[in-house]
Parts: sequence; C-alpha cells; structure tokens
Amino acid sequence: MQRLMSVGKTLSMCAQTYGYLSRSRRPGADLAALKQSWAEEMLSRLGVKVQITGEISLKPGLLYVGNHISYLDIPLLMAAAPGIAFVAKKEIGDWPLFGDGARALETIFVQRESAANRGQARQTIAASLEQGRRIAVFPAGTTSLNETKSWRRGAFEIAQEKNAEIQPFRLRYSPLRTAAFINDDALIPHMSKLMRSQNISAQIEFHPPVRVKNAAECCEHWQAWVQEGIHG
Repeated sequence: MQRLMSVGKTLSMCAQTYGYLSRSRRPGADLAALKQSWAEEMLSRLGVKVQITGEISLKPGLLYVGNHISYLDIPLLMAAAPGIAFVAKKEIGDWPLFGDGARALETIFVQRESAANRGQARQTIAASLEQGRRIAVFPAGTTSLNETKSWRRGAFEIAQEKNAEIQPFRLRYSPLRTAAFINDDALIPHMSKLMRSQNISAQIEFHPPVRVKNAAECCEHWQAWVQEGIHG
C-alpha cells in the first residue's frame, strides 16, 4: 500500500510539473517566480528539509560551481537563487517531461563527447554571463557520492576570460544514499523511494563570491574545498 501511494504521489508531482510548464509558456509569465515556486513545492512534496549556510549572491553575471549528487540539486538551487539557469548533459533534454522542464529553465545543454558542441556551449555560457544571467555549473559533469572525479576547468576558464565572479557551493544530504541519484539508478523508482522516505535533510553552503585569476589552480582548490565539506 505504501509503495502504491508513493507511485501516486510521484505521478501527482509529474502532473504538477506539467502545470507549471504550461503556465511558463503564457505570454508575460514571470519565469523566475514560477521556477522558484515550482522548486519550493517539489522540495516540500518530497519532504526535503533545507538548511542554507552562507549568503547566496544574486549579482548579475555570476557562475555558481559545486558538487552534484542528485536531481534534487536542481530545485534546491532554484529555491535558493531565483532565476538561476543550469548547464546539463544533452541527454537530459530527451527525458520525458524533465527534458521539457529543463528547456523551460533555459538550460544550456552540452554534448561532452563533441569538442564542437563543448565549444558552442562555452560561447553560450559566456554570452549569457555578459547578459547578466546567473548560471550553475557542476564541473564534475555527473552525479556522485564523493566528487572524486576531476573537475573540468571550462567554467573557471570562462570566468577568468570574462572577469566574472564564481560562487562556490557544496551540497550534503542525509541519508545520503536515499537522496543520491547515481550510476544506474532509475528515475521513477528512485522518486518513489524518496516519496516513501519523506525524511531527507539537505544542506547547502555558499562561499562568498571570488574572482578567478588562474583557472587550473582555482578549479583544483574549489574541488578540494567541496570534498572537505563532504567528508568533514
């Protein structure tokens, strides 16, 4: 019975998401407000209790960089930073419903196996920063429990070239494996498990914004800072 109820709640969340997508397409829709409202509602429905430390910057033309554990990272950051956009791997755009949602969030899709596509994505990110958009990047390029995969330097190089600030963040969840969406986890069963749990604690810590003077050193330094927070 509990499993059946969790499946029902999952389908209800999908329907709610579709409703937000429909509203986002209306002329004059306040996209930033809709994004934040959707994110807060999803976290509430999943029973995620959020704790934020540090002060998030809402400066225009800012890059947020940090670890990636779960699809929960997306609504968590959206609720904290209204109007934020994301960089994501191209295949997410093909997911049912979630792909539509990612496009509504003005996500920048990257096909990492293609050098040409990566270059185009870099140009899009740089142009977006110049337009004053705030963008979140997960430099590892995938979800994991411990963020040991070496971060890609691309976001740091863009920040250095454009003299843009970055704001590092680090995420933690408890219980970690319940929240984490990694390896071969399947989306609907994982969401159903979250629904049954209804007891997830999420912590997000923001470091003050910094300038990037050396992309390679900065990338290595902030990955170590994130790992320290995960294991600390």
